[in-house]
Amino acid sequence: MNASREMLEEQSERYADKLRETNSYIKELKGRAAEYGTDWGHFEEDLAEAEHNAKYYEAEIARVEGELKDLPRAAGAQAGSDTQTGAGALLPRTVKGGVGALILTSITFVAGALLGARLKSRGGGPAGSEGKRGD
Repeated sequence: MNASREMLEEQSERYADKLRETNSYIKELKGRAAEYGTDWGHFEEDLAEAEHNAKYYEAEIARVEGELKDLPRAAGAQAGSDTQTGAGALLPRTVKGGVGALILTSITFVAGALLGARLKSRGGGPAGSEGKRGD
């Protein structure tokens, strides 16, 4: 399976989840309003927004499903090379970016800790001036 197909399938699943949540919200909003005899004006705007969101998610699911139908199924050597190199992918693999970000974060943390320790040992900066103010 190539990266773009995976991405589209994940999008489709996310939109389907959002659509289920939105439809559940609409059902509960209407049910509770009817149960308590709530005036239409109190929830009309929320209901209209939720129905608009539901239509949006339905359209996005249809669009993504259409794009998935246009993509060929991953088969053979070429599909395997696309998956390994990420060729044709819209976004880079998160695993590779995650490792680089982890290394950069670790280096930045150590550098900050060393700089902070050096500044504190000199007695300069905000940490050193706070103790003198209380007198």
